[in-house]
Amino acid sequence: MKGLLLKDLYMSEKYCRVFLLIVVVFFGMSLMSGPGFFLLAYPCILMGLIPASLISYDEREKWDVYSGTLPCSRRQLVSCKYLVGLIGELPVICITTVLYALGLFRMGAFDPHAVLGMAAVFLLLGLIGPAATLPFMFRFGAEKGRIAYFAVIILLCGVSAAFGSIQGSGVGENALTAGIVMPQAGVSFFLAVLAVLFYAVSWRLSIAFYKKREL
Repeated sequence: MKGLLLKDLYMSEKYCRVFLLIVVVFFGMSLMSGPGFFLLAYPCILMGLIPASLISYDEREKWDVYSGTLPCSRRQLVSCKYLVGLIGELPVICITTVLYALGLFRMGAFDPHAVLGMAAVFLLLGLIGPAATLPFMFRFGAEKGRIAYFAVIILLCGVSAAFGSIQGSGVGENALTAGIVMPQAGVSFFLAVLAVLFYAVSWRLSIAFYKKREL
């Protein structure tokens, strides 16, 4: 299991560097322009799609067939992708939340409840992408699952952009633009739990699908 995880991490470093570059660029833009929702949400969405990219590279190099000769189970192969997704996603969500809090502080509108609410939203946006995409890819393969991959990207980016525009068109310079009108504590907790449950259910589905799939 450790070897499989290292293999995926090495692949992420080699093939997904552009993801990290884009994340850094968006973080820099957020620092300069303030806590805009889309600038902070997009890195979370992007990092969550790294596991789907790794599956595409695996199938292109016939790793999915070769791995059948190794002493590892299909459960472990699936679990590695989900673990890599968490390893890449959670630090980005933490940094994004800190940047959002700094933005509010600079505007004189810091509110810990708003920060926690946005952290829950970022977690949901980061996990919903792989949770919705990976079962399709493990069931039908990377080529057919690519449809779900692009559909998820378009949907999440569209929702983030729409939400950001709604915030920007709100009242005053501080209120909605700063993101203070965000989910209350109970709703934030619900969103966080929903994101984790969705990811866990997706994980189980992917294992079940991949065990039955013929390679």
